[in-house]
Amino acid sequence: LKQHFVRAAPRTKAPCPFVRASPRTKAPCRMQTMQNFMSVVLLLAGCAPCLATLALDLDSSGEARPVSKVVKLLKGMQEQLETEMKADEDISDKMECWCNANEKNNKRIISESTETIATQTESVETNTDLVERLRLEMRRLTQDVAESQSALATALAIRQKQRATFQEREKDLMEKIDAVGRAELAIGSPSASATGLVQVSRVDARAAMDQLKNIYNENFERIKEWTTRGDRMELEDAMEDPTRFVRRPSSSAGFLQTPAQDSSSSTADTVDGLLKSMREDFEKDLKADQDEDLSNEKSYQELKAAKTKEIAMAVEMNETKGEQKASSAEKIISGKEDIKAATASKADSEKYLETLLAKCSTFRDEYQERSKTRAEEVEAVDKAIEVLDGEEAHALFKRSLSLLQTELSDSRAARASQALTSAGKRLGAKALTTLGLEVNNGQFEKVRKAMEDMEKALENENMDEIKQKDQCINDLNENQLSDEDKKRVNEKLGEKISSLNADIATVKEEMATLGKDVDELNKQIQSATENRDKESREFRSVIADQKDTQRLLKKAIQVLKKVYAGQGGASLVQVQAHSQAVQPPAGFSEYKQSGGGSGVLVLLGQILEDAQRMEAEAEQAEAASQKAYGELKGETEAEIRSKQKELANKAATKSSLAGDLAEAKKSSRVTEDELSSLAKVHLALHEECDFLMDNFDLRMKARKQELQALAEAKTILS
Repeated sequence: LKQHFVRAAPRTKAPCPFVRASPRTKAPCRMQTMQNFMSVVLLLAGCAPCLATLALDLDSSGEARPVSKVVKLLKGMQEQLETEMKADEDISDKMECWCNANEKNNKRIISESTETIATQTESVETNTDLVERLRLEMRRLTQDVAESQSALATALAIRQKQRATFQEREKDLMEKIDAVGRAELAIGSPSASATGLVQVSRVDARAAMDQLKNIYNENFERIKEWTTRGDRMELEDAMEDPTRFVRRPSSSAGFLQTPAQDSSSSTADTVDGLLKSMREDFEKDLKADQDEDLSNEKSYQELKAAKTKEIAMAVEMNETKGEQKASSAEKIISGKEDIKAATASKADSEKYLETLLAKCSTFRDEYQERSKTRAEEVEAVDKAIEVLDGEEAHALFKRSLSLLQTELSDSRAARASQALTSAGKRLGAKALTTLGLEVNNGQFEKVRKAMEDMEKALENENMDEIKQKDQCINDLNENQLSDEDKKRVNEKLGEKISSLNADIATVKEEMATLGKDVDELNKQIQSATENRDKESREFRSVIADQKDTQRLLKKAIQVLKKVYAGQGGASLVQVQAHSQAVQPPAGFSEYKQSGGGSGVLVLLGQILEDAQRMEAEAEQAEAASQKAYGELKGETEAEIRSKQKELANKAATKSSLAGDLAEAKKSSRVTEDELSSLAKVHLALHEECDFLMDNFDLRMKARKQELQALAEAKTILS
């Protein structure tokens, strides 16, 4: 009967497996139990020799029980069926746990993925709008900076033009004031003496009046507003012949004194008052122009400070918005990646959930079918035991099999004892040796029960060690794969961190270079402005010197022309007037003018032309220098704006790289922690599994030999 029956190992209920782990059945299916039962029934019905063998079994009272082994086999089958039923229940519980947990988990993943997709889609749209708004604001700020710089450049050009106009007008007014003052000195004005000016010669008086005449003609309409016709006529007479209006002390007698001096005193007072009013009027204009220039300079400096502050604030805001834009762009990329990952996760979970539901439905159907079949089998075994194990059946079998003898009992016991003892010595198993001794003592039932218990224990140990070995191999493989994967990830993160550090260092260097370039360009503008101001001052000085030189040259030429142009005519008249008179005594020899006078006039004219040419050349050089300065300043400011824009872009790039670097470092720390945990798990796994795996084959071989010895002894005793 034994060849038709396979004993099942006892099972223990295991906890619910991990989510998405494949459910495992730890023992082979025992669906042959019904076939075993039918074999027992057939043998009992038609095999007399087998019944004779079964008669060797004795109960504790020494009476022969021919069917005891069959009943025992049936009870074993009954226990086996109950065990299998319990195992099926355990597997069903595990499978239900697995199905429910995975179904719940996948539905949660699908729900979370759907929520993530919606949230990240909204985030991407929001950040996309934000990036566009920041882009427009940054462009507007850049335009504002350019407009402010342009306004500042325009203000500087206007201020330079105002300054040049003021300097030219200042010079003109000072010349006019000086000319009026000289005219006052020429007529001996008390107000001029009060200014501390020295007395002028007749020649200087004539030149002063000529210059005053030019000023009078240039400002006639203005003078006309606050003078009478009579006053103007007296002033015009004074400009024609200043000697008529000269004030002199009564005790002095200069060559400018005239007989009409006393009679013209009131007229001189009038001319003196007019000249004083003209001078004061020009002085007021000069003071007003100077005040206006100071006000213009103050306004320009205030505008410059305000525009410079606006530019700095705009550049700072542009950099801040650039960082915000880079952060939002990074969020857009991250959000799209999250949407992609969530969409893939949702699709995988939906597909897996569909497969899971189908698999769990099939399993439930199979479990119901197995439960139904096993219930029928249990019912049949229970009925067979009831038939064979009753009192009436016992009495019948006792009468029919009482003549059978157990003559071969001692011989089989000796052989079984020898087999167990030899195996115990060979394998070092004291339990086998003990069983061999008990067989010699005739304790067959106790020995058989002990052998069955040992077989079960050995089979359970084998199965436990196989499971443990499989689990160790699986855990070690998973640990190794996870470790390799994390190392690859950490290596890539290290490369990324190195690359980001290098990129940030490069951007910093480029920003430092750009900053130095901007500073250098500002220094160039400052230096060019200082040089231009210096050149302008030198130009004004040169022009003033040339005009003074020309004025003196013209005055000298005018004086010399009066002498050398009219002297010949005067001598001729004098000779004609005295030709008929009585001859005087011998007097002076004929007067002749110096022969070098004309040469001096020619030289003075050439010097005057040279001075005028130098003035014109200086004005041309000043205009060219001013034009070159304007072009250089414009080009330099454009280059500064370009570099400032590039600097803002570099700052945004640096901010984005810094964010990536922080995220990479954080991921690297997490990965290193995971690697450390994996290393600890690896060490723990080796401590737990090394002995088992190193001795697995030897231990399995030893248990196999023990099982073979037990099987051999059982065969002998059967």
